[in-house]
Amino acid sequence: MRDIILFTGVTSVGKTVAIQYFIQYAVQRNIPCYKEPISDAQSILQAVKEDDKQGGFHHTHGWTKGKNKGHLHDIHKDILPFVATDTVIPRRMQELFFAHLANSTRKHQCIFVEWSGGVNAYSAHHILHTVDFSYTTTYKRLQKKAFARTWMKRVCGIVHIQANWKTRLFLNSITSILKDSGVMNGKKGWKRMPEVLSLFGKDDFVSSGFIKDSALKGVHRYMIYNDGTEKYFEALNCIASSILKKNAIS
Repeated sequence: MRDIILFTGVTSVGKTVAIQYFIQYAVQRNIPCYKEPISDAQSILQAVKEDDKQGGFHHTHGWTKGKNKGHLHDIHKDILPFVATDTVIPRRMQELFFAHLANSTRKHQCIFVEWSGGVNAYSAHHILHTVDFSYTTTYKRLQKKAFARTWMKRVCGIVHIQANWKTRLFLNSITSILKDSGVMNGKKGWKRMPEVLSLFGKDDFVSSGFIKDSALKGVHRYMIYNDGTEKYFEALNCIASSILKKNAIS
């Protein structure tokens, strides 16, 4: 059964908004779907909380002022936003995320999934240059079965979203810094620290080889460009009308 609709792209291109649009579209037409999507944001937040319990050595916050020697939270120190500083949190996030997908319930309803990725744009001399959220590296690990990949055979559609740097900065600027409860239900994002956008500096989804995997043979694929105007929603509507059909789940 193919029941997963996957939304991909670098951070701050409008994936969360797109999923909420699709959910609303489906509900209005009585198309069965889960109203709480699965997002890698849920998994990375869990990974950060785990790191905090161990001293917070693999991420920083604005209030840590760039220091990467560990930190402790008190009631006045928020978890959001944060920035991963090495490979530990990305790998743990991916492990949690793909396990979540593999274990997700199958009830003949659309499951909307958000997965961010991209190539680190920092130079080799930058303190954050080892952080790797790229689709290329992640797909190589999926091929080696380092992470669960049974979910790939459940994908019925892929919506890949792109935006230029200026639009990404704008979209990030209008996003509120939320409490983590909004993130954990998959319905909200949060304003990223400026450093995070460069961790996802270059979109490598198409070149990663992921969409050519045999498990995705015949899967509908859509590319959409978010220019920050109403044209984005017009495009979403066209794609939703194509992919969200009552017989979309097979």
